[in-house]
Amino acid sequence: MDQIQLLYLGNMKNGNMTKYPPRCVCATPETIFVNQNGDRFVREDGRRDDICAAILRQPGRRYYVIESADGAHYTDITSPKWRSGDGFDRKYLEENGYIQVADTLTELAEKIGISPEHLLQSVNSYHAWKKAKMRNLEEWHLDAG
Repeated sequence: MDQIQLLYLGNMKNGNMTKYPPRCVCATPETIFVNQNGDRFVREDGRRDDICAAILRQPGRRYYVIESADGAHYTDITSPKWRSGDGFDRKYLEENGYIQVADTLTELAEKIGISPEHLLQSVNSYHAWKKAKMRNLEEWHLDAG
């Protein structure tokens, strides 16, 4: 066997590709991938092979998908209507160890055992990059008129 194909969405509990929040599959502006140090290490909208290769270079070959619960176009994870990609509610996922939920990034970092300082720095850098990217897109927007 010369080649192997990897997928990066297995959950941390048992590696199955199930019980994941649906947004993390699509690399939305509300998600960021960080390693065990709390550092962003890859473009979330990158090619699957690039993401997998980047994960394998990380400490412990693990990463976290940090996701905002209040994305503009999504149902809040605290809503009774919210479901994972395969239909589970937040309470089930949290109680069974598939996801970790916190009110602040610092609290989340402490809960999952990563550096709060690195996580905050990664999120702030991501926001600055995203803001600059969006500003650039607005400058290049073509008027339909």
